[in-house]
Amino acid sequence: MVIANRQPYFSQSDQIQIPEQVRAVTQLSALDLDGDQLSYSILGGPDAQLFDLSPDGTLLFSQAPDFELPSDSDADNSYQLSVGVSDGMATDSMALSIEVRDRFEGRVVDDPVAGAAVFVDLNNNHQDDNEPSAVSDSQGYFVLNSAMPDNAAGSMLVSKGGINTHSNFPVPNLVLMAEVPSGTGGALVVTPLSTVLAGVQSNTERQQLLQQLGIDQPVSGLLSTDPWKAAIEVQPAALAIQLTNEQLALLAITLDCLLSLEAGVDAMALTVQLNQSLVSRLLNGDGSLLEAETLQDILHQSYSGLVNQQPSIELLAPGVLEVVSGALARINSVFAK
Repeated sequence: MVIANRQPYFSQSDQIQIPEQVRAVTQLSALDLDGDQLSYSILGGPDAQLFDLSPDGTLLFSQAPDFELPSDSDADNSYQLSVGVSDGMATDSMALSIEVRDRFEGRVVDDPVAGAAVFVDLNNNHQDDNEPSAVSDSQGYFVLNSAMPDNAAGSMLVSKGGINTHSNFPVPNLVLMAEVPSGTGGALVVTPLSTVLAGVQSNTERQQLLQQLGIDQPVSGLLSTDPWKAAIEVQPAALAIQLTNEQLALLAITLDCLLSLEAGVDAMALTVQLNQSLVSRLLNGDGSLLEAETLQDILHQSYSGLVNQQPSIELLAPGVLEVVSGALARINSVFAK
């Protein structure tokens, strides 16, 4: 008895999501109940010309897609094409919809920080294996290794460690943060200033904090503006922002140095405590980072807060913070000139 050839059929979803800047789309999958060898083809569709297909069914973008510069026919990052499968006698077809997701990118800037471990802290703890992550390159730029989850808005983009490229100074315990905004596309710049702003809840208080730091800029736009690049171009507003970044970074590094002989002090806890102390002092509307008294108060609050969390930390000898704060104020004054 002759058994009629049975038609092959696709056995996969017609909806695909991939992160931007990746060529590989999917391995087409079909079944043939006769066990015939199958071949695949692109049949057409509004975006068919943007794809390549190997004989074994590996579907790729001809050029890796860019979320910020979509190349599909209606520029909405949803690519449409039809594919076919054949056993040499019968065929099946399927219309594919391929959604390109934003893979978050940005830069870590005190000076540009190379080799920083960057990740999206989705559950407000330390880095987990399933969270998007990256390592910043020699100029501080990074691209996360996966698309940003839909629930990422309000999470913290965290950077830890690295080397300041301008000074070649290692900063293994420097933790910087920036809040992930909703509906964002494009780059996010992680700086000491974004770290302080991340510790403030309301936009009104954030704006007040910027004014107290001498920055006459709206909060909106600060996270997407690269202050290092703009400062190199001698843009006056960027110079003021970068000055503040240098002062805040120096304060964080100083607190880390004061604690450098203490075992087990968590870098994230240090940053959170310093943020709280900074915001508490500056939102009162008095003091600046050029004043030794203000710096001494911030360092004292930060160090005391960490001692309360970890009583094994030894208290500082009398007069240490006064000397350190005076030196910091003089350095900050030099920066300001």
